[in-house]
Amino acid sequence: MRFIRTYFLPILIAFAMLLFFTHDFGLIDIEHTAIIVAFGVDKDENGQYEISTQIAIPQASASENSNSESIISAKGKTIGEAIDKIAVSTGWYPLFSFCNLIVLGQNAIGGNVMDILNYFIRTDRIPDSATLCVSEVPAKELLLSNTPLDSVTSFAIQKILEQDYAKLDRIANVNVKNFVDGYYSESSKGYLPLIKKIPSGDGDEEQSKGGSNEKSGGGSGGSGGSGGSSGSGGGSDLSESEIYDASNTVFFSKGMFAGTLSAEETLLFNLKNKNSIDTFVRLENIEIDGQTTDLLVEIDETYKKYGFKFENETPVYEVKLVVQCRIVSANADFPVSELFPSAKAPDNVLRATEKKLTETIEKLYRKLQIADCDLFEIKNTLYKFHYPKYKLLKDDILKSTTLKTSIVCKPKTTTRV
Repeated sequence: MRFIRTYFLPILIAFAMLLFFTHDFGLIDIEHTAIIVAFGVDKDENGQYEISTQIAIPQASASENSNSESIISAKGKTIGEAIDKIAVSTGWYPLFSFCNLIVLGQNAIGGNVMDILNYFIRTDRIPDSATLCVSEVPAKELLLSNTPLDSVTSFAIQKILEQDYAKLDRIANVNVKNFVDGYYSESSKGYLPLIKKIPSGDGDEEQSKGGSNEKSGGGSGGSGGSGGSSGSGGGSDLSESEIYDASNTVFFSKGMFAGTLSAEETLLFNLKNKNSIDTFVRLENIEIDGQTTDLLVEIDETYKKYGFKFENETPVYEVKLVVQCRIVSANADFPVSELFPSAKAPDNVLRATEKKLTETIEKLYRKLQIADCDLFEIKNTLYKFHYPKYKLLKDDILKSTTLKTSIVCKPKTTTRV
């Protein structure tokens, strides 16, 4: 004990002070370190990768218009080569420990997306928990966009993708580890949220549209190792403020892009693994009290079952939902008794909601069958629980499996406290 007090403790304190004052013996020079908060990947017509890294630059708080973000871009035949060019050409060491967002431009997912993600699996510089998404425009253009939601674009996107718990059932958020697990499973499937830029004030109009892959952006090329601030390059007009929509989903089969799910299809897909919180369904041309109107109906599932099974040796995928419904908004003049939160939804509204949910899940399932994409993990279930039939049925199981739905809507009553 005397040895510890007399010799070991002073040596330990001196060693700790040495580490503190020498910043890890000079392994990382803070003055020349770029803290990367987001990572964008694009691919040009020559097959070269253009990476765009968004760095956080601390600024004096006295400057109200100070730009706390910056974009550094570089090109290379591989992602690792492009990252190395950033360090060589700028003199900044890219630190990815705080990189929590990876954006893939739609021009980068034309081939096997695992050609890109294999770098993030091999390296330990970027955490596996980083959120993945696809941008409708080039990733560089998205990161360069100006938004009122946050001073740093990537922080605003992260809030939309994962931090708003009440909207998680509307957004198919996924990280690097989850996507890779799905790719190497028996189902070999994957999905990513699709980010769309929306001019401020046009959010409702844009979100009402289904998934679309027709729009493509043309980000700036730039030479390898070129750097620039968010106020220049990238083809973005920063005089316009923009917000983002992530309610649509792109899905992959064996790493290849297979299609897009609309916002409503994404919601029904997410209900498989997520609970409904602040979930709404829009109904059109519903007749109530002699008036025809559009409705916004809140749904809250009380029972759900998504599962694969055999019925009389026939493969069946069964979807059972029991949801409580309440009218939230309507463009009609209702009696005062129907405006209270405790008012029950009429039967025709419940039946219309059942029809809407059933048609959406059927459309979703047909879309996945045509694309040969196993988002519902039928092959995984077949492999785990029906292995003797796996080798015989695995090649045609998606097309031979019949969808069976049972969706029941009940009135929801609430009491204000």
